[in-house]
Amino acid sequence: MQDEPGLQSRLNPPADHGEESYKGTGKLKGKKAIITGGDSGIGRAVAIAFAREGADVLISFLEEVEDAKDTAKYVEEAGQKAILVKGDISDENHCKRIIQQAVDEFSIKMPARERQEHQPQPLELVEVQQEVRKKKLDRFRQRVREEITVDEINRYVEGLLERQNSLPLSEVPLETREHWVKLLYIILYSRSPRAIYTLTGQRGGSVSIRGGAVEVPALSLERKDSGA
Repeated sequence: MQDEPGLQSRLNPPADHGEESYKGTGKLKGKKAIITGGDSGIGRAVAIAFAREGADVLISFLEEVEDAKDTAKYVEEAGQKAILVKGDISDENHCKRIIQQAVDEFSIKMPARERQEHQPQPLELVEVQQEVRKKKLDRFRQRVREEITVDEINRYVEGLLERQNSLPLSEVPLETREHWVKLLYIILYSRSPRAIYTLTGQRGGSVSIRGGAVEVPALSLERKDSGA
């Protein structure tokens, strides 16, 4: 008996993973595969079979390095690329790294649909009742106090102003939800002593939607060191 996790190399008699018997026919030619637990047992058998069918293989394993290297040898003998990734797949971040390493090392081109999932989505404008709006704003202010820092907003404002000292608030981008959130942060933090900017103009207005059109307060972003 072996303590877990056991080692493939210590099995007696050794297990049959198809090392001598499996003959591939190219069914997976040009494909890429990620196999967890690919260092031994069923995982090793699958890795060998996939490689002999023409697939490159990423072998994920916990800590059995020599067993994993042995599996990789069979993959490479089949003329395919083998990548070894050590780590615990119960860790979500490690799983994400496995996927990213496969994408990078196998030079996988992500489908356009999946790439677009990480792009900002256009904002749909809708009328909101006053009571609902107030509740949403209250929740939003609470989130700001808990999660958003002045430094983050300072960096965003720095990018907006670039080489200029002022910018009308109406010219701040409002194409996506992220843009809207940052605009509200700008207004909320404009009186902070840590802010690198100030808002000049007539106070008292608010960002609102009337008849499907966006209304922004008649204010301007200005650097504090611009003499404003």
